[in-house]
Amino acid sequence: MIGAGAGSGIGRRIGAAAERLAARAMIRPRSPTADLYLVNACGGWIGPDRPVARLGPGVFASAETLVVVRNWGRAEALPRRRRVIWLIDDDIEAACADRSLRPGQRLKLALFERRQGRRLLAAGAEVAVSSAALAERYRGRARVHLLRPHWSEPLAGLAHHAEAGPVRIGFLGSAVHGGDLAFLLPVLRELLDRHPEAELHLAANHRLGALAGHPRLRPIRETSWQAYRASLGARRLHIALYPLRETPVNRARSVNKIIEHGVAGAAGVYSAGWPEAARVARRGAGLVLPERAGAWAEAVSGLIRDAAARRALAARGRALAADLNHPALLQDFWRHGFALGPPNLIN
Repeated sequence: MIGAGAGSGIGRRIGAAAERLAARAMIRPRSPTADLYLVNACGGWIGPDRPVARLGPGVFASAETLVVVRNWGRAEALPRRRRVIWLIDDDIEAACADRSLRPGQRLKLALFERRQGRRLLAAGAEVAVSSAALAERYRGRARVHLLRPHWSEPLAGLAHHAEAGPVRIGFLGSAVHGGDLAFLLPVLRELLDRHPEAELHLAANHRLGALAGHPRLRPIRETSWQAYRASLGARRLHIALYPLRETPVNRARSVNKIIEHGVAGAAGVYSAGWPEAARVARRGAGLVLPERAGAWAEAVSGLIRDAAARRALAARGRALAADLNHPALLQDFWRHGFALGPPNLIN
């Protein structure tokens, strides 16, 4: 058996107990990755008296298949199954070496995702991934499946783009994206000073640098993943920023932010070095910019001033998000993955 309770002997038991304690401290009780790539689309199949059991935040099992989403933290042990699938949405190997991430973040990745993932691969697990770059990393080492995320929250309407009031700019990246945000901090300060009609919404746990204390900074207070999802549409953002440095970690980012910006109702602004930015550019579904602070300052300033351009960009971004956000694709994959039989046999 692969898992947190594996092995024998007092040393192994102490090690397993320590791992469980660390998991309680470092791993959320709800997995965003599990929701986006499995539960949002297939939640009706999961639970007591359902064909799929949830054994932990990221551990699921049917009669035939075990699925581990990123890690098995908070699950007591893993049952034996004929088929094992490891689901990941980050380049974990690259992230463990990325010094722009906080030490605690790298420790969690190394302690759980990387170590446990290597054990799963050694045991013959297949890999479900969220981007072409991740598929390429694991090709040749395992059978690989490429998935898209699904948000069950509705895409926002666009009426707020015609309403009076502040222009709400959002950065919806977590603290993991602190290094990506860093080069924009002085630009954002300057934009808020230049445009009294603008306000900036971002997670409260970011290191704010030049932005600290600004009167039109609107922190997104740390809350549960479920509460964040429920509140996203009500934020009615006008502009959403997705700056990404050109790093191995960021080259593996999925299309998720395109859909998330659609749920928030925002016109998206993206880094040109992100592979998915080419998709955005082809559709005119957002602004795609080089990693130069001046370019971002000019582009965002233009959107703040021009409500019609903002709305048109948000409308094309929403259309792209709608094209990407199809639960049926995930349902078809997991129906086969869990060996649940034809759709009419699934309760």
